[in-house]
Amino acid sequence: MKANHKPTKTPRGKAGWCSAFLNQHAKLTQPAAEHRQQRLSAASRRRSQSRQRSSQSSQTMPTMENARSEQAMHKHYLGPGPYGPMRKPIRQRTSRKVKLMAYYNAGPRAEHLAQNPICTVHCGKCKADQIHHSRGRLGTLLIDRRFFKGVCCGGHAFCEKEKAMARQLGLLCKVGEWNTPPKDAETRRLELLIIDLTTKPVT
Repeated sequence: MKANHKPTKTPRGKAGWCSAFLNQHAKLTQPAAEHRQQRLSAASRRRSQSRQRSSQSSQTMPTMENARSEQAMHKHYLGPGPYGPMRKPIRQRTSRKVKLMAYYNAGPRAEHLAQNPICTVHCGKCKADQIHHSRGRLGTLLIDRRFFKGVCCGGHAFCEKEKAMARQLGLLCKVGEWNTPPKDAETRRLELLIIDLTTKPVT
């Protein structure tokens, strides 16, 4: 004898079928969603607890590294910025280079341009407003007037681009002599002058 099984009534129509499917899907996915939420909340609790422990340890046990970092932050801190704390920019030149460039601009460069106001490259009528270092700018060569050439902007570009012709005209040193000061008494005098300029305190 067969048992009488009553068929389950399913809602007819598109709207009824969709609602039944969504209800069944919600029953299946609800435990997984709750478990995921519990894991996220537990992880956030652990992170907050670790932050509190680290802050308490740094406050209760100050070390030399913390003191140095706080001192450095206080020294370079300028204030709040749009993307975080603002810091002082890194200096483009050292204090030694700043002193040397100040002496170069006020001393040898100004004197040479005053004594040689005409460009030595072009037609001889342009005003010289730049210094071309025919042997480089390294060390004593920066202030060594023996290798200065008063030029205009176009003449300086000519010396940089047409190096072979500049060597023929005596506007550029020979190959292998670039940034190599000669070993003579004048170079030694300039070395002592640079030491004196860069080591004396700023008044």
